[in-house]
Amino acid sequence: MPDRLIFICFCLISPIFWAKDSSLEKVNLVSLKVLSYGLPLTGSIRLNASPGEYRETHLHAGIDLSTGGVAGEAVLAVQSGKVLRLKNALRGSGRTVYLKHEDGLISVYAHLESLSPKLQALLPEGTGEFDFYDFFVQENTSVAKGEVIAYSGESGSGYPHLHFELRSTMARSSKYSILLPGLEDKLPPKIESLQFYSLESGRMIEESSVDKKGLSFEFQEAVGLAVCAFDSSSSSSGKLHLPNLKLEDAKEVLYKLKIKEVKFSKAPSPSLHFVPGATHLSPTRYCYKLFSDHAFESPYIIEQTHQGYLFSGYHSLKLNLQDYHENSTQLNFRVRVRGKQKPLSALEVFEKTARNRCVYGSNIEACVSKQHRNRPLKVRIKELDEGKSLKLAPVRNQVRNLIQIGPDELYWTKRAKVRFKLEKDDSQKVYPLLYQAHRNSWSSLSFTREKRQLEVSLLSPGILALAEDRKAPWVNPRYRRVAGKRMDRFVHGVVEKGSGVDASSLILECEGNKAQGVFDPDRSWIEIHSSCSQPIRFELCDKVENCSAGFLRSRENEEILEDRN
Repeated sequence: MPDRLIFICFCLISPIFWAKDSSLEKVNLVSLKVLSYGLPLTGSIRLNASPGEYRETHLHAGIDLSTGGVAGEAVLAVQSGKVLRLKNALRGSGRTVYLKHEDGLISVYAHLESLSPKLQALLPEGTGEFDFYDFFVQENTSVAKGEVIAYSGESGSGYPHLHFELRSTMARSSKYSILLPGLEDKLPPKIESLQFYSLESGRMIEESSVDKKGLSFEFQEAVGLAVCAFDSSSSSSGKLHLPNLKLEDAKEVLYKLKIKEVKFSKAPSPSLHFVPGATHLSPTRYCYKLFSDHAFESPYIIEQTHQGYLFSGYHSLKLNLQDYHENSTQLNFRVRVRGKQKPLSALEVFEKTARNRCVYGSNIEACVSKQHRNRPLKVRIKELDEGKSLKLAPVRNQVRNLIQIGPDELYWTKRAKVRFKLEKDDSQKVYPLLYQAHRNSWSSLSFTREKRQLEVSLLSPGILALAEDRKAPWVNPRYRRVAGKRMDRFVHGVVEKGSGVDASSLILECEGNKAQGVFDPDRSWIEIHSSCSQPIRFELCDKVENCSAGFLRSRENEEILEDRN
């Protein structure tokens, strides 16, 4: 097989005991600002997500509250205030309400199904229920604490839930959202494992559980430590984020991280604080770096010595993890690093970590070893052997042009661009796939195509392949009822197992006129917003322009047809 030229552009990147740690800096977690606040939902409150959690492109702001998998729960103002902003977007936060309170805080309520009549009346004249908008309210409209301002839903992204934030400014989401009265927590964080990473290669050289006494480790080279851990909360059955981590060697602080707020402007990449590859969602796993293998500044790193790395000598380490409610878990262990490598400066550490960071495959031909900010990396590699020796999950469509980008610890702070040069006989039906090891499955990627070049943007290493898709999406012509607390919705399921649905391609027509509706990529269904006495004509395409067309029967036209019969 001929060599392929791939261009990749990116930016660089003793015994165990559990106790309350009084050495960690205490913060006034229960602020006077939120003592008088209420909760945005009634009934039993369950947390699904916490402030600062890992997401692929950012840190999660605020909290996610469960609504039991259904839409239509009444959403309450947590404090009296003024209506500041109303927004509705196709993706992201969807339908959102912003309230400004007298103490300066801004409360945010997102993924709403609908607004209350009072807030709906504030929209510009002629704004439809399903129109998109974003404006700051000029009227001086007040709401009282506990007043119903909206109803929960799943607009924007995700399944039915309420996303809630308390912001100090429009650009800073504070930790106060998880400290509201009613979200108290007394459970300590849990440690799953310790991971040790080579300073020289960046690769993990050992992972160990912590369920044994007298933990002791020995290495032949300088290492950095990562901890896989999560917070257990009385208000959640899932895994939540840990905002405070501290690693000490004797009385010297090696690394200290504290997240008090999530900043939207110039926010650091999640890969600076979470181990790429080891950290993921579905299933949830958070692996936190306790070292800095980069030259970027982060407002969340409060203190560090030798960039957090362990050099030659004996180290008596104390690791302390603390959640937002000051519940702590402490772990003591020992590490011996053999050799005579002296501690390095921050610049020397960065030069070490940048050296040996490369793109590789099982048939690597060349690798440029040094990487600096904004310098493109060009690697010439051969195709892998169709994945036969990689034990990958099967894919419906035959794959080719298989390449591997790694190691798993490799990361970049901006999207990397991978460009495939297609052969003359390659059709327009080719699309890219990414293999997800933690799920043992393939997923299609967004891409752009220009002439005989296909470009993919990546945020993390992995195995890429090209596949061919010649089958159009299948759309169920019969509707399905989705029950809600206030209203039922009627949707049509979509099955697409190839390149993925192009949501912008959806066309809906009722008796020759445009009908309203959207394709929901999270649910993989079409939701129709228009009433029509006749079946609605649709057209929907995938990302390589395989299209299907037909008619969708709605509740309204089925009732009319039944009456006629």
